[in-house]
Amino acid sequence: RYAAWAAKRTAQRDFLTFLGDAHREDGIPLSAEQLRRCALAGRVAWLIDGLDEVSDPELRFACAERVANLRHLGGATLVSSRPRGVTRELDFIREAGLAIHELCPFDDHQLDALGQRWLGAGLFDELALQRVHDATAVAELMRTPLVATLIFVLARRGALPRQRQRLLAEISALTVRRWAERRGPLTLDAPGRTAFLRRLAWTMLTNVERGADNIIEREPLLRIAARFFLERDGLARDEAQARAAAL
Repeated sequence: RYAAWAAKRTAQRDFLTFLGDAHREDGIPLSAEQLRRCALAGRVAWLIDGLDEVSDPELRFACAERVANLRHLGGATLVSSRPRGVTRELDFIREAGLAIHELCPFDDHQLDALGQRWLGAGLFDELALQRVHDATAVAELMRTPLVATLIFVLARRGALPRQRQRLLAEISALTVRRWAERRGPLTLDAPGRTAFLRRLAWTMLTNVERGADNIIEREPLLRIAARFFLERDGLARDEAQARAAAL
């Protein structure tokens, strides 16, 4: 939300001005100056999420600079971000004297314990556990808890790919299949669902006017889906909009 706000401005892009504007829009009587006074009194904790979701490199680095400057206002600061793609920003934050901690990377012992828990709970069998143990080429990916869980799900279904890119493709295909299973009958086959999600992800990532975001409102989503059906299937506008709504 900050990135979308800052992308439209050439001046006064600091966090306090943004928060004051955001509070005013939400009907909350808390101005930028009131926040400043609270911070100087040590009555504010800054919780900031999504540094990696700012797509513009210069704006993302400017965000990192503003994060580092918050300590001069007062109050504790906690920033959460995926580590990939923000090496420059994390280096800057570290050099500014802020501590960086990686959240819950699995070590070998924890991965073994997770596998045994899955086995004990009947979530997969000895053969699936052996497939996980044999997947040494992609073992580092399993340090991330979410990815480890997805790899375990794949191991229940058969042999795991040994190349990183093929494994990630299998994980994407798994989530696409689960979408259909949870949502019920869809108007798109699996390749079509993958193509639509690729289009959606790219649009959300490169929408410079709004700033990259991981949330999209219903109306913009419907417009993207309708445009997808128009271009992919050559449908009339009304029919494309109806299929978008059904999707």
